[in-house]
Order: sequence, then structure tokens, then C-alpha cells
Amino acid sequence: LNRRQLYLATNNGLWLSEDGGMNWRVAGSNLAGVSVADVFSHSQQRGRWIAIGAGGIWRTANAGTRWSDISNGLPSASQIHDIVPLATTPETLLALNGGTMPVPSGHQPVWRSSNGGTSWMPSMLGLEDINLQELIPHPGDPKNAFGLSINGIARTEDGGRSWQHDVLA
Repeated sequence: LNRRQLYLATNNGLWLSEDGGMNWRVAGSNLAGVSVADVFSHSQQRGRWIAIGAGGIWRTANAGTRWSDISNGLPSASQIHDIVPLATTPETLLALNGGTMPVPSGHQPVWRSSNGGTSWMPSMLGLEDINLQELIPHPGDPKNAFGLSINGIARTEDGGRSWQHDVLA
């Protein structure tokens, strides 16, 4: 929404530049000094960001002024590496866990929150025995998403409640 606004996820917090990188400030005291792996901005709403880092997932609705932890209900050993906010009311979030909990070894379960991250539930219907590597918002339908696996593409047409996986030859 702003070409000059940059985010920098570092081992020492989330940093924000509003002038194309000339000056930087910590994007909220909650994330100061915390290792942040990635940050996602909501495609439909200015100032709504989600940060993934050491110890959890945080959300802000005011461009980093105040952050709230939204990792309650996710596996304690989670290593979330993708978050996809869907344009639904109330806000639906999909998260891809890179760890092995709670599904046995090698699987990367998708988690779904239908209340903006207040609570989470596994969302694996149709993804049994599928090892997803990435979640991507649907470019033409912001209420849905795609999941990439090593041998195909999964898609949801109901906001992440269920998935259909197509194997690519």
C-alpha cells in the first residue's frame, strides 16, 4: 500500500522504514529484541501485520504500535513459517507449521483460525499424507488459498476448512 514502507525481520526484532530505507525504527516494543523470522501484511487492510518469530505469532492492527500474541492453541513446538490472512468476516487465518507436532513425523499440518488468531484448530481435511511446503493466498479470490507440496498443488474453496490436492505429472 506504500512503496516507501519497508519491513525488516531480524534476530533483533522487527524494524520499519517509512522512507524507503533511509531511517529505521523498531516496529513495536513487544517485538524489540525478539528474533523475527517473517512479517506478513494484510492485503486488504492497511496497518494489519502478522509477525512470526521466537516464541509465537503476533498481530497488529495499527501498523506496529501495539501487538497481541495470537499463537494460543498452536502446537507448543510449532515453527510456523507461512501465514495467510483470508478476506473473510470474521478474519480467517491459515498457518503452516514446519514442525512435526501434532501429526507424526514429516507432515506439516495446516492450522486455521476463524477468529483472527484467538484460537486455532488443525485444518487437514483432504491433506492426509500430503507434505505441504508453502501456503499462498489465492490471487483471484482473497477468501481462499493454495498449498504447494513436493508433487502437486492443494487448494481450498471454503476458507481452509477442507482441501483438494492435485498431483502434477
